[in-house]
Amino acid sequence: MQYRKTVTLKDGRECVLRNGTEKDGQALPDIFNLTHAQTDFLLTCPGEGDMTVEQEAEFLRGKTESVSRACVSPAIMV
Repeated sequence: MQYRKTVTLKDGRECVLRNGTEKDGQALPDIFNLTHAQTDFLLTCPGEGDMTVEQEAEFLRGKTESVSRACVSPAIMV
């Protein structure tokens, strides 16, 4: 499913909400490890993600090709 929406944040910056694509395959484990290292309030720890970069890319490709499911990623434009 293709999804793209731009919203304006309270501070005036724009944030693009879009579906993740195969090209984001490396970014998912990177952000997973970053966010999980910053808090003790998540169920998993950094490095506990069990998908390879190739598996993440395949997962995102499947969501992009789906007619009813999406994996939405935010990107703040600076």
